[in-house]
Amino acid sequence: MPTAMCPGHDEGEVLAFTGFCATVASGYHRAVFDPDTGDAPYLAEYGTMTWWPLRLRLASEADLESVLRLIHSVAAWLQTQNTDQWARPWPNQAVRDDRVRTDLKRGKTWIAWDGETAAATITVDPDEDPRWPELRYRHPAIYIQRLMICRPYGGAGLGAELLDWAGKSSRRDHQADWMRANAWTTNKRLHDYYTGQGFTSCGFCDAADGYPSAARFQRPAAYLSATHRGLLVEVSGTR
Repeated sequence: MPTAMCPGHDEGEVLAFTGFCATVASGYHRAVFDPDTGDAPYLAEYGTMTWWPLRLRLASEADLESVLRLIHSVAAWLQTQNTDQWARPWPNQAVRDDRVRTDLKRGKTWIAWDGETAAATITVDPDEDPRWPELRYRHPAIYIQRLMICRPYGGAGLGAELLDWAGKSSRRDHQADWMRANAWTTNKRLHDYYTGQGFTSCGFCDAADGYPSAARFQRPAAYLSATHRGLLVEVSGTR
C-alpha cells in the first residue's frame, strides 16, 4: 500500500510518519535520543524502549498476517490525520490482500524486526510499473511500495533509512538507476515527505480507473539521506 496500487503495485505505497521521540543505539545497546537534536538522554514520551538496529529480513508468505496487521494499524492512524488515504482498500480488500501475498511469494517484501515485533516493512519491486510512461523505461528502476512504519517507531528516521537501503540494494541486486514511487493522489503531506527525501515530482499518471495513487516521484538510486543513523542491519534468510 504506501505509495500506490495497480496490477502488482499497491495503493499509496510510501508513508511519512512522525513520533514524539526515538530510541537510538550504539551497537546493540539501548540509548534514548532526542530525534531533533540527537542529544541524550531524552525521556521517551511514546512507545517502549527498542533494540536498535532493527533486523531487516526478507519476508515470506508466512509473514502475511504481520504485514496485514501493519496495514490495518497504519490505515487506522491515517484516518486521524485529515486524509482519505487507505480509508478503504483499492479496489477491494481481497484484491489488495492478494497483491500483498503475491509480493511475499516473489521475494519483494522486507520486514524490519524488533525482536518478534514487525516494526516496519517495505516492498522493492524491480518489475516495470505500467503507470509510468514508456520513455522512462530506458533506465532501469525499482518501485517502492508499502513503506510502513509502526507508530511506536515513528520519528527516528526509520523511513529515510529504509529508502536509503532500498536504493543501495536495488543498485546491488538490479543495477537500478532510479527509485520510483506512486503516492496517494490527495495526500500533500506525503508528497512533501518524498520531496524532503530527495525525490522529484514526475506529475500524475492516468487514473481513469479510480487508481488512488497517481502522484509519481523518483530519485536516483544512488541518493543517500544525510541523516543516516544506523537504525537497520540487513540479515540473511527468512524467519
